Amino acid sequence: MLNMYKKRRNLTITILLLLILVVLSLTIQSIVFWNNVFLVGLFCFICGGILLILKKGIFNNMFYSFRVFLKNSSKLQMYVSEKDEVTTTKHLPSNNFIVTYFLLIGGVILIGYSTSISFFIST
Repeated sequence: MLNMYKKRRNLTITILLLLILVVLSLTIQSIVFWNNVFLVGLFCFICGGILLILKKGIFNNMFYSFRVFLKNSSKLQMYVSEKDEVTTTKHLPSNNFIVTYFLLIGGVILIGYSTSISFFIST
């Protein structure tokens, strides 16, 4: 029930933001404004892409290698520990990155819409 409420709320917010964007496109004819909208969309798209890369766990092996290297290169750690234990960590998929998809989709929508509006304003 709560999940359905969240989906409905997200859909309502998305439709409301798209309606605001349509109203802005009808009222504001400044190319500078639409250039700024494009830059905001590009920023959202880049942030969403970075979050998506982190979510997929591409850098997990690199972070694990750094931890193992720092652990093995420390002389104090070698003297204190009597046996070498290598612990493996598993990457568990996280559902905390719900913002990722909204940033990606919102960025693509803003980029596409501002590009098309700028094209029609400049002609």
